[in-house]
Amino acid sequence: MLTVQALMLNGLTLRGINKKMNHLNQPKKSNNHGFTLIEILIYITMFSLIIGAVVGLAILATSQRQKNQVLNIVNLQGESVISIINQDIDNSSSITSPSLGNSATTLTLAMPTTAANPTVFSSYNDGSTTHLEISQGSPAVTTYLTNSHVILSNLNFSNKGLSSTPGSILYSFTLTYKTNSVLQEFNFQKNFYGSASLL
Repeated sequence: MLTVQALMLNGLTLRGINKKMNHLNQPKKSNNHGFTLIEILIYITMFSLIIGAVVGLAILATSQRQKNQVLNIVNLQGESVISIINQDIDNSSSITSPSLGNSATTLTLAMPTTAANPTVFSSYNDGSTTHLEISQGSPAVTTYLTNSHVILSNLNFSNKGLSSTPGSILYSFTLTYKTNSVLQEFNFQKNFYGSASLL
């Protein structure tokens, strides 16, 4: 009886061992699955959208930087010209041209110092662009007040002084950024206005 039980136990034990051995010998099932075609398409679309947004932002930032640079060049030159004209009118002893009540494309001032007398503001085309220039003294020493990045146009001086006053000048001019580009950020033009009276 003991022998039969022992054999039965041994049989069960052997069966259990066999099952374990079979289980160990079976190849493991992998849970690693590859990407499906739909998943790949979704990832490619997301990646393309992200790259497109980054490139779009970079182009917009570059365009805005270039536009700001163009605006600064035109504005700084226009403000500099206004400052110089106002200072010279303030320091002049009289307005030679234009005469009282008239307008002209040049401004001639009589100055108290010989080295700056006369002082003349006018436009000059050097073949590549039109500058605003100032010439002082005799013989004249000429200096460009605008550089080659802008084009001067519509220069006008009006003598609005009254007969009993030393004189008052209203003036205007247009500066256009000089470019061969058709891009919008490089196309900029601004009208400048100023006035000054003799002290």
